[in-house]
Amino acid sequence: MGTICVREQNPVRSLLDEEGSTDFNLSIDGQSHGALSGQTGLELAADLTFENGLIVRPLLSAGVEGLDGGNWGPTARFAAAPGVPGSRPLVTLPDALGDFAAGLQVSRGRTWNIQVRYDLQAGDSYRSQSGGALFTMKF
Repeated sequence: MGTICVREQNPVRSLLDEEGSTDFNLSIDGQSHGALSGQTGLELAADLTFENGLIVRPLLSAGVEGLDGGNWGPTARFAAAPGVPGSRPLVTLPDALGDFAAGLQVSRGRTWNIQVRYDLQAGDSYRSQSGGALFTMKF
């Protein structure tokens, strides 16, 4: 199955002020950054049903996500020196990401279900990985 998706993301501005017993507490100003992305991909899935009632569903997907690029960077300074400009580490956002996923779902009718999944997003100097397992049982 092919997919096409367009979305706009705009993280909320946030602020963090550390409070401790030293003069080295940080004050971090958040920064909002809007991003427009478009995604297309291909997902392959199948249902394999066995005589004993076991159903196995493998999943593979791959896609490309184009981003509008840009940079994002919060400003950090020592809380005890509010007049100092602080530092701003700059994070360059990639122009494109590869999206990949692999998973497996095994179930026995509507009694129980086990799912495992791994997701990878990768781009220029960027990598995000996640995975999970889920077991559900109806009683």
